[in-house]
Order: sequence, then C-alpha cells, then structure tokens
Amino acid sequence: MWVQPTASATQSTAIGHELLAYPYIKSCVHRSQAYDYNEAKTILPADELQATTMADYPSSYRCVLTDPSQAPAVYQQFTGKPGVRTVSYPGQQIKTMQNVIHVLQWVFLSVAVVLLLSASVLILNTIRMAIFARRREVSVMKLVGATNWFIRVPYMSEGLIQGLLGSAVSAVAVYILYLFINHAGGNNSSSNVFSAMHMTGWEVFSTDIVVIFVGVLIGSLGSAIAIRRFLDV
Repeated sequence: MWVQPTASATQSTAIGHELLAYPYIKSCVHRSQAYDYNEAKTILPADELQATTMADYPSSYRCVLTDPSQAPAVYQQFTGKPGVRTVSYPGQQIKTMQNVIHVLQWVFLSVAVVLLLSASVLILNTIRMAIFARRREVSVMKLVGATNWFIRVPYMSEGLIQGLLGSAVSAVAVYILYLFINHAGGNNSSSNVFSAMHMTGWEVFSTDIVVIFVGVLIGSLGSAIAIRRFLDV
C-alpha cells in the first residue's frame, strides 16, 4: 500500500493502525520515503530516476495477510481512503499459488487414501499370518471351553499395540513435516506456498490424534477379523 507523499505523519500513522486492526492482515512493515527511493534506485532506469526526487516517492506499508485469498477484500477496503495513493497486491501470483495448493491437496488426499488402504491390507495379512501360525493354540483354547472373546482379546491387544507403534511413527513424521513447512514459510511472504500451508499447533495435534486413532482401529479390527475364521472349530 502506497501512502500519498503529501500525507501528514499523523495520517500515515492512522493508516498503519487501521491496517493492523483489519482482521485479514497478519502484520505490516512501514517503509519510509527514503527507503522506497533507495529501492527505486535499484529498479528504475537512470534516466527515469534523474527526473524524480525523493519527495516524489511515497512511503508504503508492506503487509502479510492471514489468508492470501482475502487480498481483493483488503484492496477494496483501503482503495480511495484519505492519504492512500494506491493499493496493490500480487493477484496473479496468489491465484497461481491457490491453484497449486488446491492440486497438492487432492494429490496428498489421494496418496493418503491409497496408503491407508495399502497399510490396512498389509496389516490384515500380517496379522492373519501370525494367527495362522497359532491356529493350534486357538483350537486347544476352544476345546478347553474358552469363549470367543477370551481368545480374541490377546490378539486384538497385540494388533492394538502394533497399530499404536506404527501410528506413533506416522505422528512423528507429521510433526517433522509441520516443522519443515513452518520453517520454509518463515519469511512471511504471502506469495510463498509454504507460508500459505502454515499449520497451527492445534491442527498438528488434532491430525496426530486422528492418525493414532486410525492406526489403533485398524490394528484392533484387523486382529479381530483375522482370528474369526479360526474360532469355528
């Protein structure tokens, strides 16, 4: 956002306070006329630069949004306000970033579903093989009067522990991914894909809870299903 060169210090400060009070804006940095003039020296051709002075350059506010998709709303809110010269935002870059994120979301979701199904089949077959090797023990327990649930519980507990350990590894991987994304997006650039993928601690915690729950559920149910065929003796 560019402030009118003729705006007073009070008016410029008021604009900054209003920016920070706006719910879609995460943070703002104020750049003085001298800063923008020195920046223009590295961008503009020499002939254009010689035709201007530092007084011709406005001061500016460089802001980071909590959600880049809200940039048009911020543009409409502050365009035409007293003391505001122009409001600009990287619309095309934000649109491209959102498209990339949308595609990545579907790709990751598809991969997650495939991995979940693959893991379920693998866990089920592994538990079946383990129980098949103990089929004689199951038969003996049935012959001495053990109930089906009495036989199921140890195997379900074993599957539960295996599922818990496996999901714990996945939960740690999710936490490492969280640290990587937050570190990669730490430059506070609204056009940075990793910055847009920023996750809160609560989101990571809830994701880990779901991962552990699914792992325990698959391990327990897999054991119960695998042993069912050996209970009818």
